[in-house]
Amino acid sequence: MPTLEVPFVDGLIVLNVAIAPRGREEPERGFRAILDTGTQLTAISPRVVAAIKPDAVGEIQLRVADGSERWADQYWIRIRVPLGLSATAEAPAYDTVATQIPTSLEGCDVLLGMDIISKWHVTLSGGRCRIEF
Repeated sequence: MPTLEVPFVDGLIVLNVAIAPRGREEPERGFRAILDTGTQLTAISPRVVAAIKPDAVGEIQLRVADGSERWADQYWIRIRVPLGLSATAEAPAYDTVATQIPTSLEGCDVLLGMDIISKWHVTLSGGRCRIEF
């Protein structure tokens, strides 16, 4: 089973992801992502949308942390976590609908939500995150 170990950085779990538009033969683009167990949906910044030009799905009404509600665009993407050249196996890619957030967070352009995280076995211990795909 492919495995990745990621250290906590300033209390965040940050990893590299590769994203492409779902259903199109286009090269993946690399982005930094925060593992966010507090959100159900994976979210992408306007920079990701501009870079990969994914197909739009529609809009969704969100309730954000301050309790307000707003509408956000959604897009079909394919996302995976590259494991590097020394990996003996690859992590699978997932097709998902990602919600556009208004800006990048903590220098990252992706929030990985439970729609993706729930497909993995994640262990948090000793300031490290171990992900089994």
